[in-house]
Amino acid sequence: CYLCDPTQSAARLYVWSRVKAGYYDYGIKSFWLDATEPASLNGPPPSTRYATGYTEVNGRLFPELHARTIEEGLKKEGETDPSVILMRSTWPGAWSFGATVVWSGDIESSF
Repeated sequence: CYLCDPTQSAARLYVWSRVKAGYYDYGIKSFWLDATEPASLNGPPPSTRYATGYTEVNGRLFPELHARTIEEGLKKEGETDPSVILMRSTWPGAWSFGATVVWSGDIESSF
């Protein structure tokens, strides 16, 4: 499993280029960013290093910067309306980028 480092602006630009080619260019402007929490698939090892430092210190930046990737990409394309971004998990700051809607994740039924 590879994890893109959203603390690097070049990585965010690359991700947006793929999202743009696969979705935006077909008219899609709202996104479901699943697996935006660093705990996905048991999380990256504690020794994972982002450009800004190790996971223990900077891992919580991942969802915020993932949302930022989409919002900045949309603005670059000339979009002025806030985007709607559905995210499985997030931390303070992510709602600064578009109309972020938080989904609590996979919850098991109790009945």
